[in-house]
Amino acid sequence: MNTLIFDIEADNLLYDATKVWCLVGYEVETQMYHIGVDSREGLCYPKNTIVYNIDTLVSSLDNYKLVGHGIVSYDLPLLNKLY
Repeated sequence: MNTLIFDIEADNLLYDATKVWCLVGYEVETQMYHIGVDSREGLCYPKNTIVYNIDTLVSSLDNYKLVGHGIVSYDLPLLNKLY
């Protein structure tokens, strides 16, 4: 199981948030970035980046060992709440 270091950005704190703006992860073993956004329009990404619809990336998180700052108290609870 590969390791994904990730973080999310949302429109508010846990109990008041209604939208995740983006989810960005770095897969350690492949050195690939995984970015989940609603729209790719107007954005530019490095070559070692895979861009997904945010719903697709959220549903794939079970395939990784997850690492991140605040993922237990914020990121994962918010993703469970909204997805």
